[in-house]
Amino acid sequence: WRTYPVPFNSILVIDIPQGTRASAQIKLTDVKGRILYNRHYNITANQSNIVLTDLYGLPAGTYMLTIDNESTSNSFKVIKQ
Repeated sequence: WRTYPVPFNSILVIDIPQGTRASAQIKLTDVKGRILYNRHYNITANQSNIVLTDLYGLPAGTYMLTIDNESTSNSFKVIKQ
C-alpha cells in the first residue's frame, strides 16, 4: 500500500498491491481521532488504486489514513496542503 501525492490537495491516491482482492474500509481521521472520511471498497484483483476525490473540504493539516481489510490493517500519516 502507498499513498500519494504528499502533500495532497483535494485528491489522494492509494496504490494497491498487485493481485489484492479484498473488502476494505478506508478511514481518514484528524489529530483528535475524529473520523472525517469513512468508506467501504470492494477491491478486485485487477484494480491498481483507489482515488479519494472528495477531500477538498478538509482544512490543511495532518491526518491518519487507515485501511482495514480481512487480513491486514495499514495506517499512513498524510498531509493536506
